[in-house]
Amino acid sequence: MELQQLYFLSSDMGNADYQGYLIMTKIENDPQNEVWLGEKFPEYKAMKGSYEIKRHRNDEYFHLVFPLAAKLNIPYLYPIDDLSSWKEYEKYFDRLQVRDTTDASRIKFHQHEENFLRNLTSLPKDSSQWMFSNARKITDDLLYLNADIIDEDILNEDIRKLGYYWVQRNRIMAMHIDSVARTHPNSRIVVFFGASHVGSVRAQLNKLEIHYQVLTLPDLIK
Repeated sequence: MELQQLYFLSSDMGNADYQGYLIMTKIENDPQNEVWLGEKFPEYKAMKGSYEIKRHRNDEYFHLVFPLAAKLNIPYLYPIDDLSSWKEYEKYFDRLQVRDTTDASRIKFHQHEENFLRNLTSLPKDSSQWMFSNARKITDDLLYLNADIIDEDILNEDIRKLGYYWVQRNRIMAMHIDSVARTHPNSRIVVFFGASHVGSVRAQLNKLEIHYQVLTLPDLIK
């Protein structure tokens, strides 16, 4: 997992995809150039095929992150995720999927999950799940679902371990964000990640030496 983490950060896969997005978008706006590339470079068809597969997935990068970054003329994306604790987190997450009706802690934990999913599926069809998932109440609920915050009466060790490894992951993500911010001291930093990270990363950023003003999606759309 440590090697995977180092590879992810050093190979810069997300930024490579972004550069491919910029290139392919530019080519698509010039049909004659696309024909010329197809004739001169056989590899272009393979590259375009790979790009089309990624673009047509339900992928937040190709549908949200890359278009917005391009519109803001952002030339480079910094990877911030951390996978060093993922294997352990996933182990405890899988263990908690096994229902135990004799364990009060597990029952309470799963009730929160069921309430969250019920709220998500009850939204009207034309509502924005992006806004709903990033609302303060939901990010607070997700803190509980990932065991980032749990009640004092939760004694189940699997739940506590789940929270420990989740906090570790988001703590390191906050450190990576801090590193980027220090590299660009006079700039505002835009960060994209799943809604379940919002509350936890924000909490970790608030613990750092530099005091950051952290605005989330609902703050920006008010």
